[in-house]
Amino acid sequence: MMRLRHMRRVMLPSKELAAYVVRLFLTRYLAMLFLLVVLLQAIDLMNKTDELLAAKGATAASLIQYVQWRAPELISQFMPFAALMATLFTLAGLNQHSEVIVMRAAGLAPGQIMAPMYLAAGFIVIVHILFHDFVVVDVSAKLAYWQSNDYSVSAMTPPEGRQDVWIEDKGLVLEARSATRAGNHALLDTVSLYRRDARGLLTQSISADFAVNETGGPDWTFYGVRHFDLTDGQMTAAAQEVHRLNVPLERIYSHIDKPDQERIGPLYRAIRALKAVGVKTFELDTALLHRFTRALATLIMPLLGAFVAFGPPRMGSGIARVVLGMAIGFSYFVVENYMVAMGSMGIVPPLLATLSTPLLYFMAGLSIILRFE
Repeated sequence: MMRLRHMRRVMLPSKELAAYVVRLFLTRYLAMLFLLVVLLQAIDLMNKTDELLAAKGATAASLIQYVQWRAPELISQFMPFAALMATLFTLAGLNQHSEVIVMRAAGLAPGQIMAPMYLAAGFIVIVHILFHDFVVVDVSAKLAYWQSNDYSVSAMTPPEGRQDVWIEDKGLVLEARSATRAGNHALLDTVSLYRRDARGLLTQSISADFAVNETGGPDWTFYGVRHFDLTDGQMTAAAQEVHRLNVPLERIYSHIDKPDQERIGPLYRAIRALKAVGVKTFELDTALLHRFTRALATLIMPLLGAFVAFGPPRMGSGIARVVLGMAIGFSYFVVENYMVAMGSMGIVPPLLATLSTPLLYFMAGLSIILRFE
């Protein structure tokens, strides 16, 4: 306890000064986040208005519903960028009013001046993770399903079960509109099987209205079956057939095509289930790790904007420093998205793809602080 108090006194010598800096940072953060979300939501709504009102039975309530589901996505997406803007304007204001000079004259190091911002940014990181997991994930799934049904008023509530299943395994492609499960009974709705030869060319397609598995094994009973053989061009039909699929049930029901629409817990359990049956999960691993590193970007932003207040005069005017800070922050998100894409495709290991950008910019920002020290 004594060590913690000593660390607090070293990093935050004055509670009043720390509260003042935190208040400046948070007010600017909320203002920038509000302005960004309102502006981008207005632009997005103008682009989508025609599609929303073109749906049968659509009214002004459809526009309100779209905003309610789209706004949380924008908030989560731009929370780190709002932290960058808040850092730049907070430090620029302190520097413009010579408050940084007064703090330095009082014996405070740049790290001590920035420490309250780090604490506020750490709190925002926790809020970001919780907000995305408990709010954004659910509304994103609803919005995606609504959009896939052309914003129909009757399709605002997605059905239970996994939607749009698509699995490839050893020359076999399984596609189903939805997959539901209750105990040992499994159901695939509007299911199709595509078989390929050794060269990867399609040789046969099997379509059915639905398929049922009552044993949990590899045998599925297909109903309303339609065969099409590409070798002879013949099409046949059958009321009922049994097909053996070497795709385990756990893979079907743990397969996630849109990891951003799954919470952290189910996403982690799906990764474990898929790894247990030998499926590569680099895309899901990258999405899970990015869920944390995306929020962690908020903690990096104060480091990237430190030179606005502590840089030498030859770096230019305050406006030029703010613009330069925005460019550096924008480059962070460009590099991050590029590395995450590489991890999702399996080109780069997921851990390296998600952590490389935060570590790189953290070291760059930390070097700036240490240089000013």
